[in-house]
Amino acid sequence: MWFIQPKRDYVAEMPWKHTDEPVIMTWQIRTRDYNTFIANIMFLIIVCIAIAGALAMYF
Repeated sequence: MWFIQPKRDYVAEMPWKHTDEPVIMTWQIRTRDYNTFIANIMFLIIVCIAIAGALAMYF
């Protein structure tokens, strides 16, 4: 089902220079996945309107 997603374990892609510092060990980076489907549809609508307007002015 589309609404059940497995929990992801995010691995640090860039190692720290000084990992022995206790302050750095307490930091957390929280991320989330964004659904860009609606934004992509709105972008395509605006592009179509812009192209139609450009063609209307050209001809």
